[in-house]
Amino acid sequence: MKKMNPLFRSINMRLPIVQAPMAGACSPELVAAVSNAGGLGSLAGSLLTPEHIVHTADSIRKSLKAQNLPFSINLFVQHSDSTPKSSDVTSEMSSAVSKLLKPFYDDLKIDPPQNAVPANLAQCFEDQLDAIIAVRPSVASFAFGIPTAAQIQKLQKDGILVCGTATTVQEAVAWKNVGADMICAQGGEAGGHRGSFLHATSVSQSPSSAGRVVPQNVHHALIGTMALVPQVVDAAEGIPVIAAGGISDGRGIAAALCLGASAAQIGTAFLGCAELESVLPAVWRQAFEDSARHAEDHTRVTRAFSGRFARGFQNTYMRELDSVDPALIPDYPIMNALTSHLRQQSARHGRSDFTSLWAGQGAPSASVKYSRSMRAGDIVSLMESSLRTVLQHALSPQRPEP
Repeated sequence: MKKMNPLFRSINMRLPIVQAPMAGACSPELVAAVSNAGGLGSLAGSLLTPEHIVHTADSIRKSLKAQNLPFSINLFVQHSDSTPKSSDVTSEMSSAVSKLLKPFYDDLKIDPPQNAVPANLAQCFEDQLDAIIAVRPSVASFAFGIPTAAQIQKLQKDGILVCGTATTVQEAVAWKNVGADMICAQGGEAGGHRGSFLHATSVSQSPSSAGRVVPQNVHHALIGTMALVPQVVDAAEGIPVIAAGGISDGRGIAAALCLGASAAQIGTAFLGCAELESVLPAVWRQAFEDSARHAEDHTRVTRAFSGRFARGFQNTYMRELDSVDPALIPDYPIMNALTSHLRQQSARHGRSDFTSLWAGQGAPSASVKYSRSMRAGDIVSLMESSLRTVLQHALSPQRPEP
């Protein structure tokens, strides 16, 4: 097998496999299982309180086979001075979203919440960062933006490696310029939220929201993994790159390594694992299992659930709201908060129609390879075996045709 990058070896990674941090689809058991199997387990910390981050990190450490094994914690970069607050949610905005959601509540035969706007739209990023520094994981990874130079320096001073998510070469260069230790190149095939932060924007001409700045079509940042990774590797100039998007087995990992990446990040393949059985809503698990019967285009990218572009399994809600004026859908985290009750109730009622079901384009293949409730460690072992087979075949001398 190709030698591990020295930086990854320094944190005791044995395999070039990183478990993707999936908000809503993560558990300390999953993180520890992947790290115990030789990869890098990742905790999705963006939705957690600082106290919960500390508690969960402690649980992960207690489950590791050795205390020198690594794990990562991921955050969405939402600086307090620029992240929308509850007071920014106008009555017009709330009313417009309520009208969009009413048909779905009616279908579920339940009433919408009297006050859909929580006191806090998102956790305090600075407090979450302090929690990460307190627990000192091997790696702190980020999406949606870049921490300040002082924050990055503080992490690195405390021995924490910094990994930045980039969906374009321009974003990768931005991470390189602030001194990131590694860069995750997120291709358009990846499930869940896009890590983009250098958005192109336009001014809405809609009568209901004239003059408001809204995201343009996401396709400018949906560069495929195969095209994105080598360009990011070149732009990174020696900084290790982690390939993400559509990778679910040894073939994908080998391809990523051949493109110059030092490791591959994999998320969707773990959706059916035993470690998520008590965490993942049943409708989400079922959608993953059913994906084997669908084409690879069964997923699509939408802003309709959270206000940020994210890839998931298509459903009624997604199809209906993707046809409305984009300016009617507030940005993250406002839309995420306003749809929270609907998503939770849809899942509780066993309805996949109106809840987010994040997954990448590799879901159909992954759902076939990894049987229901397979242990995460066994999934990593299968990936390792597949990777070794692919690399051995690639390196073996080709016999001429008779």
